[in-house]
Amino acid sequence: MFCKIHNDTGDSSKNSQTKLKTHRNKAVATTVGYQEAMLGVWSTTANDARGAFSMAELTEATSNHVATKSFRKDYLAYCKLMALVPHPKLLPNFDEEDKDCLHQNYDESDVATITVRNWMLDMPSLLLMDLALQRATSVHTLILFNVSLTVPQLQFVCTQLPSTSLKTLHLEWNDVPPLNLDAPDTIIEDHTVCFARLLAAPTQLTQLSLRANGISSEGAIALAGALRQNATLTQLNLFRNGIGDVGVEALAQALSENKTLQHLSVANNGVSGAGALALVRAITHYVLSEAQLKQLADMEVLVQTTLEAAKKQKKKLDRADVVKELNMVETETVDGVVYGLGNSTLQSISLSGNELSDVERDLLPLQQLLEEFDEKLQMHFAGLKVQRMFTPGQLTGVGKPLSTFLVL
Repeated sequence: MFCKIHNDTGDSSKNSQTKLKTHRNKAVATTVGYQEAMLGVWSTTANDARGAFSMAELTEATSNHVATKSFRKDYLAYCKLMALVPHPKLLPNFDEEDKDCLHQNYDESDVATITVRNWMLDMPSLLLMDLALQRATSVHTLILFNVSLTVPQLQFVCTQLPSTSLKTLHLEWNDVPPLNLDAPDTIIEDHTVCFARLLAAPTQLTQLSLRANGISSEGAIALAGALRQNATLTQLNLFRNGIGDVGVEALAQALSENKTLQHLSVANNGVSGAGALALVRAITHYVLSEAQLKQLADMEVLVQTTLEAAKKQKKKLDRADVVKELNMVETETVDGVVYGLGNSTLQSISLSGNELSDVERDLLPLQQLLEEFDEKLQMHFAGLKVQRMFTPGQLTGVGKPLSTFLVL
């Protein structure tokens, strides 16, 4: 159910030209009445059958179109050029109940938000959606909810969307089975690592919701790596995935370098008390890992080299400015142990619905850290959600008031 993409080179150029002529012939209908090329009711099967074109053919066929920067107008124009039926949720039809397909009345009004909910998407529609989004700078929000993307479609979306003007993306409830059901013993790449591409430059995303996408610990590790470099995202929602302690600990380490994220949800992810503690340490006080210590040592060499070079050139350069430019972790050494001072931009964390169940083992260690670093947290932190895990009876036995940062 995805578009057949071909790389036409060498002897296949004649075939490419033939296909291109076919699309050009179809496009002639736009001059004398494009209805014949658009005849039909949208379906993934129909559009996939029509959309056997390569990226080169798509680029060539649309090269003469002057973008209006209006998503719906450009998307409709591309559909005409490629003889595709517009997706009903990307380009609504005023007369959806009208069976006369020769007289379609599409809503071409400008929009800032595009929503596809509970409808499948064909690959040709995704290709043209992306083409229109690349030029529609006024579109700031895209919601793809339960649209049954295949792995190739998902990888395409995650690769292409960072170069659009989107600020908010909800890509949710798209859990693709990780195993080949016909050959369960076959080892395949974890496709959920592709979500990390959404945070790569030149992304402008500030809000990203990836709820219920089957993201594994490997997928979370990839996201954590991207978060270290990202400087735009303020909200990340990973509700109902499968990142576990390994994934959440990777995210906790990334928080030492990320300076923009404000809200993080890892609710319903199979996280235990150990994973929860790693997250709270990330915003309070944590022991640097061996990898972090090595990175810190390497950066210190770079700081000294930079300062010495500036001194030789008789340029005034403060160490604090160099440290800030390199995004070095703030640390302190206590009894020979190097501690990170904790992220100071995160405002909220949701750990609700995870595997914390024992008050003494899972909740009280969090309580202790929150109390110990209360003064520091008052500067930026609003609350830690730990709901749907402890009964009222368990909490009455604590014996003292819990931290105001705990949301139960």
